[in-house]
Amino acid sequence: MEWLLATPWAAWLVAGIILALIEVLSLDLVFLMLGLAAALTSASTPINQSLIGQCVLFCVLSILLVTLLRPRLLARLNRSTPDSATNVHALVGQQVEVLEPVSSTQPGLVRLEGEPWTARLAPNAQNHGVTGAIAAGERVQIIAIEGATAVVVPVVPVQAV
Repeated sequence: MEWLLATPWAAWLVAGIILALIEVLSLDLVFLMLGLAAALTSASTPINQSLIGQCVLFCVLSILLVTLLRPRLLARLNRSTPDSATNVHALVGQQVEVLEPVSSTQPGLVRLEGEPWTARLAPNAQNHGVTGAIAAGERVQIIAIEGATAVVVPVVPVQAV
């Protein structure tokens, strides 16, 4: 305890390093802001000799850094990583093979990422020239996932110009 009172700058610096190391586990920038506040408090100890004053400075700096700097850093980090579709959203747009005939009235099966999935024809499939069912072996495109059912439309062949 005597060491803490004799060298408060070192105690604040050690606290800042420990908080920065904890940040490596959380990756949310909160502990990094707290560690930075502790390091700044450590630097202020020659001017601010009071332990209570140092604690107040640490709290004020922590609040300022977490509320002002952290959101900007998070926005910059999130901007550098593009939005990627995940889970069922990543399945939309894929072309798959029909395993069992699919119609708007009777669900069928498609092979999606190597697994059979229940599929049904989209209500607007008539716009794609479909009047009945899509036969096994045909290719369809997933336009939505509803529960565990893929909603599909026929793949429109590309016409040569």
